[in-house]
Amino acid sequence: MTGYSLGGYGAWNFAILNTERFAAIVPISGGAISPEKALKLKDTPIWVAHGDSDTVVQFEESKRIVDRLKTSNPNIIFKVYKGAGHEVCTTAYEEPELFKWLLNQKRKKNLQYILNEK
Repeated sequence: MTGYSLGGYGAWNFAILNTERFAAIVPISGGAISPEKALKLKDTPIWVAHGDSDTVVQFEESKRIVDRLKTSNPNIIFKVYKGAGHEVCTTAYEEPELFKWLLNQKRKKNLQYILNEK
C-alpha cells in the first residue's frame, strides 16, 4: 500500500490498524498516529520517502516514526530528499529500486485473517 501526503498518513494509520493485510507500505510525505503505535509494524517492510524541507507535512513527521521503528524493523528504508519540499511523490515513484523492492515483498499468511477474509 502506498499514499502521498494525507494518503501517506492514511497508509501509515491503516497499516497500523490492519497489520496482517499488507505485504509492505510506502508512505510518502505523511505521518502516523504515533511512533509508539507504529511499533505494530515491526514486521512490515516499509519504504518511507520525505523531503527534508517540506513545509506542508513537516519532515519530522516521518523521521520520528522511522527513528522509533528502525531498532525493531530491519526492513525499513528511509529516502530523504535533501532540499526538497512536499512535492516529492513523483521523485519517489520514479526511484527504480522502489517497485523492484515492493514487488519482492510477500504478505505473511495469518490463518485468522484468511478465515475472516472469506
